[in-house]
Amino acid sequence: MAREWGAWNIRANALTPGLIVDENNLTGDAVAKDPALQGLLQRTSLGRAGGADELAAVVVFLTSDAASFLSGTVIPVDGGRF
Repeated sequence: MAREWGAWNIRANALTPGLIVDENNLTGDAVAKDPALQGLLQRTSLGRAGGADELAAVVVFLTSDAASFLSGTVIPVDGGRF
């Protein structure tokens, strides 16, 4: 997509979010009680879930002039999941 649409100055990037917790999907209590989610957090460098505001901050960056030369990339927003 980036190659195809770049000629028109259209950038194409993607985000790969990790576990994102907010009032619309999961609460911190739900994460604490779920062994599968706890296992996911243990494989995350930061050891915690992200917030919707943290994901949104990357989207704001991508739509800003600061990212004007960034295209064709995938950005993990996952707390360093390994």
